[in-house]
Amino acid sequence: MRSRLADTLASYEERLPREERRELLEAILGEGQRLDRYIQNLLDMTRLGHGTLKLNRDWTDAAEIVVAAVARLRKLFPELRVDTQLPAETVLLYVLPGGARRPRAAGHLARPRQVSLDDAPLALTRKEYAVLAMLLRHAGRVVAQQQLLRERWGASHVEDTHYLRIVLGKLRQKLGDDPASPRWLKTEPGVGYRFLGGG
Repeated sequence: MRSRLADTLASYEERLPREERRELLEAILGEGQRLDRYIQNLLDMTRLGHGTLKLNRDWTDAAEIVVAAVARLRKLFPELRVDTQLPAETVLLYVLPGGARRPRAAGHLARPRQVSLDDAPLALTRKEYAVLAMLLRHAGRVVAQQQLLRERWGASHVEDTHYLRIVLGKLRQKLGDDPASPRWLKTEPGVGYRFLGGG
């Protein structure tokens, strides 16, 4: 299957202004990525049909799904204005997480995400648990926003600080933490976050 965009670029490359060439290259890249996702989905459906792929679903905060969808829309349509209204309470959906295609190390056993506060269990999403666990590992020290984003969402998301704001907001809500007078999670403006340890 040949791309008309690639044909245009190949035929008129020298005559096109640099900005138009760049736009064509970005459009070709977008087509390639869409085709890659389509093929990957077909392969996954085939594996599901033959029983060689098992769904690894988990409870995920609906706000995380909305934020990811809006981020993808903004990349495709930067001029598009998207307004969202998310409920204050956590809405959990049992879905296949976005990173499910990443390979796992052989023999990987998922540890249960068990967190409690004053002996009361807290229901955390996978991302909430991952962010809290990382902050706990560095308790008392600032963890940079970019480090959290790179390690928990991937290198392509180091600028998506809104992901962290949502997850930290949900964690604070579940921990009963007040951002104005934090007991657990302190924001270091423009830098990152610090787990205080309940001092």
